Amino acid sequence: MTMTRLDKRIRELNCLFAISKIVNERRDSLDEMFSEVAAEVAGAWQFPEIAWVRILFNSSEYHTDNFTPTRWRMEKKIFVHGQIAGRMEVGYLESRPKADEGPFLKEERKLLDAVAELMGRFIERHRTEAALRESERRFRAAVEGAMTGISIIQDDDVVYQNPEQERLLGPLPRPNRLMDMDSIHRTTLKRSKPTPNRS
Repeated sequence: MTMTRLDKRIRELNCLFAISKIVNERRDSLDEMFSEVAAEVAGAWQFPEIAWVRILFNSSEYHTDNFTPTRWRMEKKIFVHGQIAGRMEVGYLESRPKADEGPFLKEERKLLDAVAELMGRFIERHRTEAALRESERRFRAAVEGAMTGISIIQDDDVVYQNPEQERLLGPLPRPNRLMDMDSIHRTTLKRSKPTPNRS
């Protein structure tokens, strides 16, 4: 039995909502995210009982348990930073009456396009966050291992110091000895003073 248009829209919206939730909950695991998205997408099609989904990303493949390549299928490429990184395919195990695109509705094409775009954006964010974490790790390692004393001062309080700074000036909490003006050359001190606001 075919679905009414309203039922179909509700199912599509539920699918997009569920995928957004999966994306946010599986931020550290692309494998889990892709597998769960494949299962969710299959349930949004007009004939979910015979729908299969396959996601190809880099050299990996994720698909629903019933996946069998058939000629009743549609696909959408997944772009990451403007480059093709994979594709998402949806198909039926059996023939179904002809619709807008083979046995598929035009709304299903739009849904597939939206999900593939969502996946691309998630992967971009995932890679950016991973790169940021790695950059922070390297920065922290460099600061912690530096042979020069390094402190972070906020509102005249020392909130962080690396091991070398602690060796030189003592552990926290402690007064901000770095702001002892007598130890700063007058040229450097003049350059470091804030410019008055004349507005």
